[in-house]
Amino acid sequence: MAPPKRKITNPSAPDTEGTNLHDVPIGQSPPTEPTPEQLAEQEKRAQAQCALQAKKATTMSKKAAASSQAEKEAAAAEAETQNNPLPARKQPT
Repeated sequence: MAPPKRKITNPSAPDTEGTNLHDVPIGQSPPTEPTPEQLAEQEKRAQAQCALQAKKATTMSKKAAASSQAEKEAAAAEAETQNNPLPARKQPT
């Protein structure tokens, strides 16, 4: 006769063989659907996240525009300097 097969179990899993579902207190399992309060909180977080992203995008575009303006002014000043060189100084003799 073949030896009996050993039951393979997960050592970290709790032993559920001896438990009775009637012994589990009510409210121990998580709800399957979010409550209206949780839905409202999720909506508030989503709106706050969208507002924060919009604010960041606005700030970045303002910084980019300011940087672009500064680069244009620097290029114009460089072009002006190249077009109108300073007169040579006379050296004392």
